[in-house]
Amino acid sequence: MKPRQVGPGITFTPGDGVMIESEDKDFSVGLGFRFQLLYTLTGDDPTAKDTAQSLQVRRARAQVAGHAFGVHNKYRLEIAVSPSDVDTKDQVVRTSPLLEAYTEFDYLRDLTVRAGQFKVPFDRMRMTSDMARQLVDYSGVTSEFSLDRDIGVTLKSNDFLGLGMLRYQLGVFSGKGRNSFTGTDMGLLYIARAEVLPLGLYDDSPECDFQRTGPRLAIGGAAVRIVDARRDRGTVGNTPADVGGTTDFALFTGDVAFKMRGFSALGALYYRHGDRNAGKLVDAAGNTLTAPTATRDGTGIALQAGYLLPRLPVEIAARYGTIRGRGVTDHDALKDQDELGGGVNYFFAQHQLKLQADYFRIYRDHDLSAGYDQARLQLQLVM
Repeated sequence: MKPRQVGPGITFTPGDGVMIESEDKDFSVGLGFRFQLLYTLTGDDPTAKDTAQSLQVRRARAQVAGHAFGVHNKYRLEIAVSPSDVDTKDQVVRTSPLLEAYTEFDYLRDLTVRAGQFKVPFDRMRMTSDMARQLVDYSGVTSEFSLDRDIGVTLKSNDFLGLGMLRYQLGVFSGKGRNSFTGTDMGLLYIARAEVLPLGLYDDSPECDFQRTGPRLAIGGAAVRIVDARRDRGTVGNTPADVGGTTDFALFTGDVAFKMRGFSALGALYYRHGDRNAGKLVDAAGNTLTAPTATRDGTGIALQAGYLLPRLPVEIAARYGTIRGRGVTDHDALKDQDELGGGVNYFFAQHQLKLQADYFRIYRDHDLSAGYDQARLQLQLVM
């Protein structure tokens, strides 16, 4: 959406917020926020063992972004304060509300440097902002295999060699996840990602084709190595039951995105393998364990498509996802799961103001009868 002039040096852009810029253009500060109000109805809820409903502020986030001492010195700070963002348990907050904080130096087209806390650039579906999705939330496949945010440094280019078809990212992260700060071991996370856009660069981040562009295609892949990960999914998840235990992970993903005249499609393949470094064979309560916690080895596939109806602010979308555990001794903690569903979006102002509804059947072993139903309705506002 186009910026709107508010006053001298002050503009407002829906979705990006208010931007204040100095007269010499060397300094700017932008202020924005977004929130999502989510209603969920779950039939045969696996936790409550009955039909259950919830109403929550799914996300509530404020951000400050801009540049300082020149347009090539960028910065961003994002704070998240919803209960799910700050990880509450028994009404006790268990993590900092700091979501992202980084600086970026883009003096060189082929070598941009970013340092701070931000999303690990592993998989396309997770790197897409939560505000720009076709369905209410990420796939369960993405939630299982994604690495979320960590503290580190990346080198990247959004147009490598100026060819209009190549992008890359290389990075080193703490491997301990969001808001880590205590001294631990020497283990780190290493990542390399590359993308090819054979039909030319385009805005591939939003999952809807508002521009009704001609054919556009993006093909990407990434590899990750994590040494001494403290959690069972890498930088996220639970700590192993064996106290002090860690895991060395290898993760791979390949993904594709396509857009053409209102139609969009996404596909992603994930693979994860872990080797346990056993800790003490007792759990946190002091009970003796017979073996270290098994790793969550396995594969995942997520397929998604949507179509923006002609002359209407309405989009229909569908997704299928499947997770398959490795099923081998010491590597069988990941259970098989499938999801199948679809939804509809009504765009009052593209992704900046929209109402979303979706329905999913979540089940196991390719058996639709062995699962539960989930229906969701979400209102989103981005300023």
